[in-house]
Amino acid sequence: MNRELEELVENAKQWNALPLLFHILGKDNVPIPQSLQSLSRTQYIQNYLAAVLFLRELREVLSSLVDRGVEVIVLKGAALTMNVYPSLGVRPMRDIDLLIHREDLARVVEILRALGYQRYPPPARNGIEKFQGEVTWVKTGQFPMVIEPHWTLGPEYPYSGRIEAQDLWHKARRINLDGIDTLILCPEDSLLHTCLHLFHHGQGFWLVPACDITGLIRHYESNFDWKVFLNRVIEFNLCLPVQYSLKKTYKVLHPPIPSFIFEGLSLYKPSRFESKLYALLSRSSNPIGPGNLIKLLTVPGIVQKLRYLCSVLLPSKEWLMTYYSNSAPKSLGLYALHVKNIFLTGPKVLFRFLFVGK
Repeated sequence: MNRELEELVENAKQWNALPLLFHILGKDNVPIPQSLQSLSRTQYIQNYLAAVLFLRELREVLSSLVDRGVEVIVLKGAALTMNVYPSLGVRPMRDIDLLIHREDLARVVEILRALGYQRYPPPARNGIEKFQGEVTWVKTGQFPMVIEPHWTLGPEYPYSGRIEAQDLWHKARRINLDGIDTLILCPEDSLLHTCLHLFHHGQGFWLVPACDITGLIRHYESNFDWKVFLNRVIEFNLCLPVQYSLKKTYKVLHPPIPSFIFEGLSLYKPSRFESKLYALLSRSSNPIGPGNLIKLLTVPGIVQKLRYLCSVLLPSKEWLMTYYSNSAPKSLGLYALHVKNIFLTGPKVLFRFLFVGK
């Protein structure tokens, strides 16, 4: 194997994604050593068993949501596993992602609690959902279940919140996923979502969404409307993150992306402020620190900025005990550790934002 392929394989090993990588590359095009074939088979079995459990849970959750009149779009892993890939063991699944209407969040929370789920981590402050695009709920057990209800296609600031959510619902497609009657995003929005997902994890968990981008493009082929996709990217002002994700994917996996897409995206001229936001996010191995600063800068209104700043500087005791579970046992010690981390990382992130351009 050449060096580039070796790097992809090492990344895939980390995320149980060897079956996915080899599916995308094609067995006939890549010589696979016997040791990797054996590991890929092991990961395939693990992925298959996890998918069976996640999809069984998805049926129960969807049934409960539908009974309460909650409309849902199934996102990412479950939708791709059932609709794009040939079998359950190809793509790893770590959680269940669902798109809901923001106004349905309270009902969704009530239903998840009734099904045995708990918020993880606990909210930093009451009302923190105003600054997020999702929340995470976990059901503990022999095989823990993780569900993330979303109301935007990723972290709300600075990019995903620009998308007109109602438009996503208008274009969504009804589909039967292994006996589950539900909605999935239209092909163009699914690719847009996957590009935003890759951008958010661009320096870490990027290979799986890169494979998903390639898989989506190949799956829909002539039924994919590239002009509609480009128009939506431009309409929602998402050129920089989408260009980043498509270029990164094309460099290593070479999906059939028309040249006019790259040409159209390259015409976009960002403001100096957006260039700095983009540079900070795209070059960060850990998006948490930069993400906090960017939320503070892009949340509209002084009052909202102060509320968000308060949630960062004065998180709840429950949040501190969860986030620093392996650290000091007392809440005062945990808060001191939290403040120390803020003042260690905050100035570095601010310096990079002010003095590192695009």
